Amino acid sequence: MHTPTPASKVAAVLTAGLMSLTLIAGNPGVGAMDRPAAREKESAPVGRSVLRRLNRTEYENTLRDLLHLPGLDVRELLPDDGRAFGYDKSGTGLEISSVQMAKYMEAADAALDQAIATRGAAPQVFKTRLYPTNQYDYDILLSNGDCVFLKDQKFNPLVPLISGPWLDFGKMNGDGLFKAPGSVGIFRHQDEAFGGRFSQFSPVHSGLYRIRVSVWSYWWNKGEVEPSPRSGAAGLYYGGRLLGHFEAPSLKPTEHEIVTWLDPGEYISLNAASLWPIRVSETAGRNAGYQGPGVAVDWLEVEGPLNAQWPPASHRTLFGDTALTPLDQLAPDIRKPKRIEVRQTTRDGQNAPGPFQWATVVPTHPGEAATRLLTAFLPRAFRRPVKAEEVRRYTAVVTGRLERKASFEAAMRSAYRIALCSPDFLFLRESAGKLDDFSLASRLSYFLWDSMPDATLLAQARQGTLHTPSALDAQIERMLKDSKSKRFVTDFLDQWLDLRLMDATSPDRTLYPEYGPYLRDAMRGEAPAFFQELLEKDLPASNLIDSDFLFVNQRLAEHYGIPNVTGTSFRRVARPAGSHRGGFLTQAAVLKVTANGTTTSPVKRGAWVLRHILGRPPTPPPPNIPSLEPDVRGATTVREQLARHRASPSCAYCHARIDPPGFALESFDVIGGLRDRFRATAGQEVPNLSRLHLSYLAPDATFPKTYHIGYRLGQPVDASGETADGHKFADVDAFKKLLLADPGQSARNLVSQLTIYATGTPAGSTDRAEIKRILTQSRVHNYGVRSLIHGLVKSQLFLDK
Repeated sequence: MHTPTPASKVAAVLTAGLMSLTLIAGNPGVGAMDRPAAREKESAPVGRSVLRRLNRTEYENTLRDLLHLPGLDVRELLPDDGRAFGYDKSGTGLEISSVQMAKYMEAADAALDQAIATRGAAPQVFKTRLYPTNQYDYDILLSNGDCVFLKDQKFNPLVPLISGPWLDFGKMNGDGLFKAPGSVGIFRHQDEAFGGRFSQFSPVHSGLYRIRVSVWSYWWNKGEVEPSPRSGAAGLYYGGRLLGHFEAPSLKPTEHEIVTWLDPGEYISLNAASLWPIRVSETAGRNAGYQGPGVAVDWLEVEGPLNAQWPPASHRTLFGDTALTPLDQLAPDIRKPKRIEVRQTTRDGQNAPGPFQWATVVPTHPGEAATRLLTAFLPRAFRRPVKAEEVRRYTAVVTGRLERKASFEAAMRSAYRIALCSPDFLFLRESAGKLDDFSLASRLSYFLWDSMPDATLLAQARQGTLHTPSALDAQIERMLKDSKSKRFVTDFLDQWLDLRLMDATSPDRTLYPEYGPYLRDAMRGEAPAFFQELLEKDLPASNLIDSDFLFVNQRLAEHYGIPNVTGTSFRRVARPAGSHRGGFLTQAAVLKVTANGTTTSPVKRGAWVLRHILGRPPTPPPPNIPSLEPDVRGATTVREQLARHRASPSCAYCHARIDPPGFALESFDVIGGLRDRFRATAGQEVPNLSRLHLSYLAPDATFPKTYHIGYRLGQPVDASGETADGHKFADVDAFKKLLLADPGQSARNLVSQLTIYATGTPAGSTDRAEIKRILTQSRVHNYGVRSLIHGLVKSQLFLDK
């Protein structure tokens, strides 16, 4: 852990310098988004884009790549970023303050804590297999009758079935019955009272861990294990972080393996993701009388931390090949860095850290070593060549600390900390006019990777040839094939389509009982998988509006009513005949973020389509216009309420543009499910099996009577409408055809959105010629998504500040 040093006094100076730098750059403030003409007039001397700092996602990614820390998590240490033009990529919305600087320094300290090796040898690698019968959470589950012991895929009578009050856990455990290794068949979804934790393991050391788990599914019939009519799924979590979903086939124990980064302080937990939120323990029969699906857990195995080398790459980035020397071998006159003891546990806990010695770096010639290390580090951190004078300034920080009797490690840490909070690191500094090769390398990497340029990109910049079209094409292809491009796909869609707001509302449990974490995660994964396909195969941008294929996994396919899709992984499937899906408009995640937790609003969805898909944002509503209150009892529809609302002349004009796209999407509910009737709290009872697409039920099975569905069928849905220019449509399919009448519309909007994301500034009236040129060149490729990115990067929109 770090020790407070005089370097902390630099915070105020850095803050003042950064704020001055922001003002000098002509940052016009958030209000500038309402002054496009003024912005274009001012752009001549300073360029289109204003100076901006790294947002918190980019800061975390940059530290991860710079310090070789793939699991670094510092994003949540930083304040939320401001937004302008819909994105957090513009200096117009990214302010800087003393609070921001203090948080950047806190994040830098956390990164250095994790990067610097403090032991002379790698932490001891251990491997342990944990059984659910030995975990406290599963003991309680067993005693409540929410699961059963299993052996050889049959009921294990070691713990009897429960039909009445819960099991006397204390008495049974006193006999040691719960300590026998074995499988557990779960009937209960993870909730507030059951976390599914494997509490006998919590990592002591940060690092990569290999986790293996064996799971399968079954149908429980009052004591008998039978084949399940559908494959189940298990979700693996570390604390609140999802590590992955794994298929649990019927009666087929299946092993899954992942390698992931774990930090100390949390527990691994397993959720029977495919189960519905039924509490068997609340039924009269408990597990003895239950009929329904279950997920079995055989064991969970953990191995780690896995270190390919020691010291790790993160330490070598900061200290090179300087050897680690144990502290107890240092001469008495050499200052030692402070250390904080690692939490120790007993071997019974399976996570004791093992023997080790505290160590540190002690070079023979500290001044020369500091110069050498900083000369190598600063150009990578600042993403450009660094002059000798700059290196000397940072070396002076090190020598100053050494003169005050600090250890070499602490002195270097001070210099690194200042560098990671300096304007050269925090800001993407670009000169007006044509970008130099290093600025271009950074703009390209923060566009397609949300992070710093790598060695290959910087080498191309040093050669001075990055601006050539052939070099740009080669780098774009290389970068899009790199796994880091998934950051771009996810972040761009999160911001463009508002998918970052996925959890901003929680669907009402009475109206939407089928919504849960597994469905949410399946919905969340569709858009990136779909867009990645468009990107990889250079498919036409018109697919953004409608496509003849979908990307689904089993849970999402069930939600969409698509048969014969099994497993947790996403795959491309042909759009079934008669399906209304295809494109972003009808994806469940999009439909959720454009609704609230109880009902849908054509106004909200229509405004979203105009703004995000058509690039024609509606005029803000006049002041003092009340919002429509949803009628959850189902007596009236929003369409009926809007008819009265549109009778006002001050509202009619805007609603003529906004409402039609929203009406077209009325066939989809709050969670993106297809509907022909609204859900309400009063009205006609829902027919049994057809109500929730319960595909996992056996043909002759009934839904458990103890699980009450509280919603009723409301008014019929009407998805017809008429556009402002007089074109009528009967449903969302007909509306999509109207949008596709202009084949370049979706491509034009996509280029506009990518321009904001890549440069931090929207295209203005003076940029229309460049937009037209990009579209003209990509027309021969049917406006392919990959071709549009190539065209944008080679345009003056991207190549000039």
